[in-house]
Amino acid sequence: MMSGTTALKLLWASLEDDNVIAGAVQVLTDSGETVVINASQEIILAAGTYRTPALLEYSGVGNSRMLSTLGINTTIDLPGVGENLNDQIRNILNFNVPSNVTYNGTTSALAYVTIDDLYGPNASDFTASIEAALPSYAAAIAARNSNATSEPDVLQFLRVQARMLFDAGTPAMELRHLSGGGGLGCEFWGTMPFARGSVHINSTTSPPTGGVGGPNLPLADPAYWMLDYDTSLQVAASRYVRKLYLHTAPLRGLVASEGYPGLGAVPEEASDELWARWSKQNMRSAYHGIGSAIMLPRGKGGVVDPRCRVYGTGNVRVVDASVIPFQTNGHTSSTVYAVAERCSDLIKSDLGMLST
Repeated sequence: MMSGTTALKLLWASLEDDNVIAGAVQVLTDSGETVVINASQEIILAAGTYRTPALLEYSGVGNSRMLSTLGINTTIDLPGVGENLNDQIRNILNFNVPSNVTYNGTTSALAYVTIDDLYGPNASDFTASIEAALPSYAAAIAARNSNATSEPDVLQFLRVQARMLFDAGTPAMELRHLSGGGGLGCEFWGTMPFARGSVHINSTTSPPTGGVGGPNLPLADPAYWMLDYDTSLQVAASRYVRKLYLHTAPLRGLVASEGYPGLGAVPEEASDELWARWSKQNMRSAYHGIGSAIMLPRGKGGVVDPRCRVYGTGNVRVVDASVIPFQTNGHTSSTVYAVAERCSDLIKSDLGMLST
């Protein structure tokens, strides 16, 4: 463990069986000194969904056309680096409680609801409309990622996700019920959004020299609202949560009124367009970003193979949420632990330390 350092880029040492071998990592210390740390065997990247692809790109691993515009020599042409970024949209509704009621924050709870729960008798029409739109979704995503993952391949992935949501009854929305102070709240996010964005570097200067929050941080665009499924889901969930708290027992007996957004801002009879506008103006990330160094076949835009090894390298692996291809319908932390445990066994197996 070497504290007080930030990784800048990998340094390539040799070529072995058509794979490049990383010999060291260049890091920046707190004092501003650039130091080279040599590797004896494996180099494992775990900088996260937003930093791992940046570290690869600074090292010359990524889309060669993009790297050339920044003056970075391409070591491995991997167009999928930084693409397929997938994150969840989070909104919240707050409710006032009667003046004689207080909560101490101990009644938080999670609930998961399906498409049928959210859309009721209109669920079949909604799912049919989304299934019909999947080819156009695939075309939009492929165009956005410059065909790092082709339109037919994107469509294949979207259909797998649609089957999970529409046929298998996989929860489509997570509700987190909160209490504390003078009221109740419910934050919510779609568990499996269809939109795919990107995160890329925007300078040849590694992030630390731009300062924390400086101009050289990666440019992240999750493309939250590019597809109408994700927008419609937030609208449906907003209506669902309001109905749950204001008009459904037993919660309706615990609240006095809606505090946010409130009926003045978004009336009971508000249109989908008004709800959508409110959702877009009052959202934040659910902080569950995945996919920017995605585990897929290389020909489908993959960045790492099933053993977490970066394509074209002999000793560089990625062990963080960036390799996860689909949202797992839960918080990402436990999945990342599982990925790490699995990759640990793979590394030990490849080094002859463990039989699998």
